Amino acid sequence: MTIRTDADIRKLREQGDLTRAEETLIENCRAGEPTRLGEDLPNGPSDARTVRDELLRYLICATCAEWSPTPSPPLRINAWGCPTFGDRY
Repeated sequence: MTIRTDADIRKLREQGDLTRAEETLIENCRAGEPTRLGEDLPNGPSDARTVRDELLRYLICATCAEWSPTPSPPLRINAWGCPTFGDRY
C-alpha cells in the first residue's frame, strides 16, 4: 500500500498492519519527539525496527499541522550507525 495521506496511515493502523517501530515513530512524530529504535546493529528485519520507506517518505514530506505541534527540528536519520542525512548534510 502506498502511503500518501493520513487516512492511509489510519487504515494500516486499523488493519493492524503497522510494525511496532512504525507505531512508535508515528506517535513520536505527532509529539515532536525523537525516535530511537535501537543502539546496536540488527541481525535482520524485526517488528521493533522495521519502518517501510513509504511511511518515512510521508512523514518527511507531510505538511499537515497535526504531525508536529512545534516547529520541526532538523531531521536526522541514522540507519545501522551511519547518518544518511540531517541538519549537517
